[in-house]
Amino acid sequence: MGTEVTPQSSAAAEEVTAEIVNVRQSRDVNIHAQTVTVSQSGVSLAHAHNITVEQGGIGMAQGEAVTVSGGGVGLAVARQAQVQDGSVAFLLAQTVTGDARILFDLRAGLLCGLTAGLVLGLMQWLARRRAA
Repeated sequence: MGTEVTPQSSAAAEEVTAEIVNVRQSRDVNIHAQTVTVSQSGVSLAHAHNITVEQGGIGMAQGEAVTVSGGGVGLAVARQAQVQDGSVAFLLAQTVTGDARILFDLRAGLLCGLTAGLVLGLMQWLARRRAA
């Protein structure tokens, strides 16, 4: 720890571990750091205290604070989330500010899981009934 990593344009790394990571016009698979900034880039997993996405995307972001500006995140788990002109598919956060476009919040996620469980349970019950 204690270093700053800035991957070169169009470079790709499998895993980056540092105190500060700035990703610009690149793609990285996994990032573990104190501070992560993603600009015009794609990252599979970011685990950091502070995560900022500017016109980029992250598959899964986990941290104390996640900020999305003009980008997107598949799954965000944070204490504080701020979204401006961006979207998050699944968001688990104590505090959400901005004009977030969230596809599944906690209630929608629970409802979706409950519905999927009921449908799969019913299908399994019907399959057992036909087999008997």
